[in-house]
Amino acid sequence: PDELGRALAQPWTVAVEALGPHRLTVRSVVEVKEGDTLLEHLDDTTTLDVAGADSYHGTYDNSADYGREVVFLAGALYQRPRYARWHQRGPETDAEPATIRDQLASTLGDYYALLARGVELSAKPATQEAGRAATPITLALASRPRAAAPATVTQRAWRDDATVTAVTGDVVLDQATGIALRAHVQGTIAFVRAGKPLTMTVEVEQAVTPG
Repeated sequence: PDELGRALAQPWTVAVEALGPHRLTVRSVVEVKEGDTLLEHLDDTTTLDVAGADSYHGTYDNSADYGREVVFLAGALYQRPRYARWHQRGPETDAEPATIRDQLASTLGDYYALLARGVELSAKPATQEAGRAATPITLALASRPRAAAPATVTQRAWRDDATVTAVTGDVVLDQATGIALRAHVQGTIAFVRAGKPLTMTVEVEQAVTPG
C-alpha cells in the first residue's frame, strides 16, 4: 500500500515524459455526514490535455461553483477563473507551468493517501491499458489497519485518529513508470470533528487516453 501511494503521488511530469500527447480525466466526489445527515458534498472534474512537455490545456470545475482554466503554450501562461476573463503572463519561475499541471493531476494520489492505512492490495495478471503494458491492482479493506505518520500541518491533524471503515476499487498501473492509467477507488473514513463523530466517503475515477 505504501508503494502504491508513492506511485500515485508522482508528479504528472513523469507521465508527460513517458506518454507523449494524451488526455487525463479525473472525477471525484466527497461527502461528509453526521449520522444520516449530509453536511458537505463536493464533486469535481479535471481534464488535462497534454500536447508535449511545453504545451497543455487544463480545466477544473466543481459543484461549489468554482473552476479554473489554464493553457501553457509557446512559453506563456493563459489563465482564467470561472466566469472571469483570460489573462496572459510569463511563468514566474521555470518550474511554474509544470507545477500547475501536476497540481491539476494530483486528485487520485491525494484521496488514496486518506485511505492508505486501511488498504489491502492484490495484483492481477498483466494487461494492456492505453496502449501500454500495465498491471491491474485490486483494493480492499485490510483486516488490520496500519499506523500512519502524524500530520505535519494543523489542517490535517484530524487524520491522525481517523479510521478507514471501507475500501474498494481498482488501479491499473503503467509498468514502466507506475503512473495510474486507469483507476476507480472508493472508501469511507470515520473521524471526529469538534467532538462530533462524522463519516467521509470519497470516490475518484481516473482515465488516460492517448492523444
